[in-house]
Amino acid sequence: MATAIIRTVNIDPADIVKQNAFAILSQIPVNDFNEIKAKLNLSIPGVLGQQTLDKFTEFCVGKLNLTEAGVNAFKDKHGLGNTGALQGVIGPQTAEAFFQELIKQADQAGSPQHINDAGVALVKEFEGLALTAYFDSVHVLTIGYGHTGSDVHVGMHITAQEAETLLRKDMQASESSVRRLVQTPLNSNQFSALVSLVFNIGPGALIKTHLADDLANADFPAAANDILRFDHAGGHVLPGLTRRRIAERKLFLL
Repeated sequence: MATAIIRTVNIDPADIVKQNAFAILSQIPVNDFNEIKAKLNLSIPGVLGQQTLDKFTEFCVGKLNLTEAGVNAFKDKHGLGNTGALQGVIGPQTAEAFFQELIKQADQAGSPQHINDAGVALVKEFEGLALTAYFDSVHVLTIGYGHTGSDVHVGMHITAQEAETLLRKDMQASESSVRRLVQTPLNSNQFSALVSLVFNIGPGALIKTHLADDLANADFPAAANDILRFDHAGGHVLPGLTRRRIAERKLFLL
């Protein structure tokens, strides 16, 4: 399992909280580490230095109890082997458990949890609806609003309501990405527009981009215009993407 590259950091031996924060950052998988750096709006993915440690420690305040007593209580609660030499020690398994708890805490604060009806309508308009399973352009069985997976089979038929249920389920990963990667509180329409964007092109739109920077600075007019940048595929502007980005920008500004 790859972890972050560690640069020089200074930790006061008496600062148990920062020691435990370092233990978490240095032992979680690098993909999780990079997700934290993106959420903190920090550059240079995969590298753990002083700035990352300091900002992460601050970010944990009110979300994770990283005191000695807090770590012991967390390990006991989650059955993470907290006896003998392991008592109070943050190893890889405990570090990952702390990461998951931190993400859950961050998800519950600041922004809506789910795409709203206006956002769903926008996605439905641009995804298109098929009530009978078909093979798409790369020969993947597809049904509903672009739904794929082992549950789709040849000859499958669904209702429009079932298609919407599948769509909402499929968008959960995009909702989670927006909640995790955008630390600035969003209103329902802003959140929903970003979910539509991420569902269409992936969470990379919110990592080290102009859009990510403007969202981090709560510059929402600029962020709305940044959405329009994502209308290229294969180096070319696609009219369909342009129309979708315009609709997402409009929803974001409502």
